[in-house]
Amino acid sequence: MDALLSLEPGTLVVRAKNDGSLMRSMPYSSILAATYARAKRPRSQPNPGMAEVPENLGGGGMFGSARHWLTLQAPAEFLIIRLEDRNVVRVLNSIEARTGSKVIRPTPE
Repeated sequence: MDALLSLEPGTLVVRAKNDGSLMRSMPYSSILAATYARAKRPRSQPNPGMAEVPENLGGGGMFGSARHWLTLQAPAEFLIIRLEDRNVVRVLNSIEARTGSKVIRPTPE
C-alpha cells in the first residue's frame, strides 16, 4: 500500500496516501535501532530488548528486485518502510537527527 512518511515533532507517522488516514506511528524515543539496506529484503539488527524482525520476511522473492528499505526497531514493535530513490538520503539524515542514533548500513547482499 502506498503511504506517506511524516517526520513530526516527537513522532514518526505513516499515513495512507489515498486518504491520509493514520496507519502507524512510532515515537522517536522508542526507536532503538534503524537499519537501511538497498537489497531484495529489509534488514534488521538482532539485539536483545528490541522487537525481532523475522529473517524469512518476504521469503520466496516476494519483494522482487533490490529496493531501499528502512527498518526501525523498538522494544515491542518494528516498522519497515520502503523508500523512494529520491528520498533516501534526506529520510536517513532526518531519522538520525531525530533519534540521535546512527542508521546502520549493513554490507549489501
